[in-house]
Amino acid sequence: MCSSDLADADEEAMDSEEPLSFLQLRKPNQEARRKVVGFLTEKAKELKSMALSTLLMKLRDAPSPFAKVKQMIQDLVSRLEEEASSEADQKEWCDENMAETNSEKAAAQTNVESLTALKTEKTALSAQLTEQINTLSQEIADLQKALNEKTELREEDKLENQQTIADATAGQTAVANALDILNAFYNPGSFVQLKQAPAAEGYERFSAANAGSDGKTVGDLAGTNFDGEYGGKADESKSILVLMEQIKEDFTNTISSTNTEESTSEGEYQTFKSETEGSISSKSSLSDTKKDERTAANQAIDQAEADLKREKGLLQAALDELEKLKPVCVDSGMSWEERSARRDQEIDALKQALKILQIGRAHV
Repeated sequence: MCSSDLADADEEAMDSEEPLSFLQLRKPNQEARRKVVGFLTEKAKELKSMALSTLLMKLRDAPSPFAKVKQMIQDLVSRLEEEASSEADQKEWCDENMAETNSEKAAAQTNVESLTALKTEKTALSAQLTEQINTLSQEIADLQKALNEKTELREEDKLENQQTIADATAGQTAVANALDILNAFYNPGSFVQLKQAPAAEGYERFSAANAGSDGKTVGDLAGTNFDGEYGGKADESKSILVLMEQIKEDFTNTISSTNTEESTSEGEYQTFKSETEGSISSKSSLSDTKKDERTAANQAIDQAEADLKREKGLLQAALDELEKLKPVCVDSGMSWEERSARRDQEIDALKQALKILQIGRAHV
């Protein structure tokens, strides 16, 4: 047994003797104990220490022998030091886990915000592309309708021009034949008997009254059947021949102008058709491109939604973990640093109390 233990044993023995026999020896121990109680009372108030207050209650409510008081103080010092060591280990564990969980929370939160922004952006892009595709579809439909209408009108106009040219050609042929006949009638000197030309399509050959199978009258044959010179009816022929020539020229002009009109209309139609088909092709190609872009945007939306679900799950898991760590690692009162500092002060106060007791024992 060491000397301090022997001294404590002697002190305990002295405290257990009859008060009248050792009254003078007990006074120094009682004075030291009183000083210790006073000192710890001040420290308990100063530090607002529950540990010191609890120790004082034990000392006051159940007065113990001198050695027992010292042992109680030493036990409390040991317990506080063990708590300090244990809390240091716990703090290190808490710091690591809190830091890791907070990092996971921050990363998940950032990803959620980024993916939400991406989803919003791609959703707006998809809606914009859909509107543009609908506009292009309507424009293509309008162009195709205009082309169909233009083609139908062109066909009708072409048929009409062809009929006009056919009619004018037939008329021109008929007038030419009539002119030949009239020239032969009114200018017999220049008449040359030829085989009759066939009638123009759509027209019947003219046959004079009392004419023979060859279409000629007795008057027509007078130059060959009668002696003498036949002068014809040159004066009477002028007006009708001029009229017929004018009619023939009108037919010629009609054919020419109709051909020109047909050529111009066909050229304008082909230009319109080429430009319209080019525009339809360009808009169709652009529409296909935008459809591909919309498909890509919708795929990005689907992927963002899947990623968002995952990141929200990670965020919730981090929040749940923080809630579990909170009771263990987060003090609702003072911080770990403040609590550690106060514990150090409590331990220091208890050690000073032991010194007070030691000094009191030395005076015995």
